[in-house]
Amino acid sequence: MSAISVIIVDDEALGRERIRRFVTASEDLELVAECQCGTDAVVAIQEHTPRLVFLDIQMPDLDGFGVVESLSESMEILPTIIFVTAYDQHAIRAFEINALDYLLKPVPESRFQRAVDRVRAEQSNQTGQVFQEQLKQLLAGPVIDGFDSYIHRIEVKIGERIDYVPVESIHWFEADGNYLDLHTKSKTHVARMTMSELEAALDPKQFIRISRSAVVNFAAVESIKLLGRRDHVIVLGNGTELPITRGLTKIRHRLQFPS
Repeated sequence: MSAISVIIVDDEALGRERIRRFVTASEDLELVAECQCGTDAVVAIQEHTPRLVFLDIQMPDLDGFGVVESLSESMEILPTIIFVTAYDQHAIRAFEINALDYLLKPVPESRFQRAVDRVRAEQSNQTGQVFQEQLKQLLAGPVIDGFDSYIHRIEVKIGERIDYVPVESIHWFEADGNYLDLHTKSKTHVARMTMSELEAALDPKQFIRISRSAVVNFAAVESIKLLGRRDHVIVLGNGTELPITRGLTKIRHRLQFPS
């Protein structure tokens, strides 16, 4: 079988470098392009028509799902897509589609090889029609009963290193434009993620949004304090006080009845 042409799409240089290393070490994979954003990826995929694309989901201009939607409007036959992500809440849309695969950052080489083996088997034994139909299902956003799609770790970049902070260790989140401050017991991390993305990704049994700019972990809450005649603040175990501007009744109920 001829070499499988590959495009890597990831706005993080470290992410591209890791996948590139695995691709170039595989004799039957040929890297034809790398892209740092979704809009460039659409152009490159249309130009090179690769057989395989490693596609990051979380990108600032056009995310991975947006790339696939754009390509579906302009290409009759799409390449095989392997999604790459640091956020496992995307599983409900991508991870359970049999003809697709995903790689969760940081990508282990053994997991990369299993994903590519699936592509080899698919491209040697199928016409690609099944993949195209399943890709349409992906774009429609299938619902998978009983699948835990909530995020469990959040990616933070520290210099040249990428760390993954468990969400249960985060006492509260603070919005800062397209970034979040992640406040743990002893540290504050910064992650590139919007508040709306975060709120959709967190388990509502564990976290709740108390204002436009703050989401708190129920496990870190010590009390609710009345300020003046009408204002309230949540008091965390370390003494941090955060104003409540929405959902006070819901917050009090959830603190009493967490399940």
